[in-house]
Amino acid sequence: MVVSAFLSLSWILLWAVVFMELEKDTGSAIPWTYENSIYFCVISVCTIGLGDIIVTRWISIMLFWVYLIIGVPLIAFFVFCCATVIHSGTGLADRPEDCEQDLDGLFA
Repeated sequence: MVVSAFLSLSWILLWAVVFMELEKDTGSAIPWTYENSIYFCVISVCTIGLGDIIVTRWISIMLFWVYLIIGVPLIAFFVFCCATVIHSGTGLADRPEDCEQDLDGLFA
């Protein structure tokens, strides 16, 4: 889990620098500061995509697709690792029959 967290965070922070440098002189309504660039990267890779900050240059758009194609599965893997750790911490992974009994009680 630590590795996936490190990779996910590094991925976002690295690409935030790339997009900030490529888009800083475009004259957009919202300036491309490092903080805004991190915000854009997080919102995009989590597939929320509010549209308040967008890339406008052709090269930025192409790199944005590379960022998403690799970044979305990377974030999904991180979420999966977190869910696995939470699930194993509950003890349900050791006793699947208890989990089934709990679920039967929900639908009865």
